[in-house]
Amino acid sequence: MNGKILTISAHPDDWELGCAGTIERLKREGCECNHAVLGLGRGDETDNKFDSLPLLHWVGQVELHIAIHRPDIILTHYAHDLNIDHRITYQAVITAARPLPDYCVREIYSFEVLSSTEWSDIPFRPDMFVALTLDDMETKEKILRDGYDSEMRDMPHARSYQAVESLAMVRGMTVGEKYAEAFKTVRRII
Repeated sequence: MNGKILTISAHPDDWELGCAGTIERLKREGCECNHAVLGLGRGDETDNKFDSLPLLHWVGQVELHIAIHRPDIILTHYAHDLNIDHRITYQAVITAARPLPDYCVREIYSFEVLSSTEWSDIPFRPDMFVALTLDDMETKEKILRDGYDSEMRDMPHARSYQAVESLAMVRGMTVGEKYAEAFKTVRRII
């Protein structure tokens, strides 16, 4: 991956859970990385109620972020996550990022969010992996501890620090690495 990266997530901790290690690696490699979070999370009147507003509301929010950041690559939710806010965010991204003659987001990938993606009735089958270093994983954990410790749970909950590391290890083993984050390709124009 290279170029301008934009993560678009429903809640404040989603991109961190799904791709913070990848973002750390890409920043280290010189990519410009920006984040758009559509909802405020707990306490927000729309938390887990994105469906109470029309899809066009969310499409407009995503279009605004795309216009501001002009990304080459978008990282967002999996289309079939259990969480309705994640599914609506995905739909808004796909709608807002329709290719146009004067500008096109060249690549879109879905990330997985523990405690939502694994519960989908349509399994997440990643086809792109980003190898991570121990430093990337430590930075990811620090981001989660500093901003979202209250959202994390004890093992064996899927949203535990141990589960986050275990998933990165499984994704890494899949491709012969110690750690990795996995993605599902939605669009890739070469």
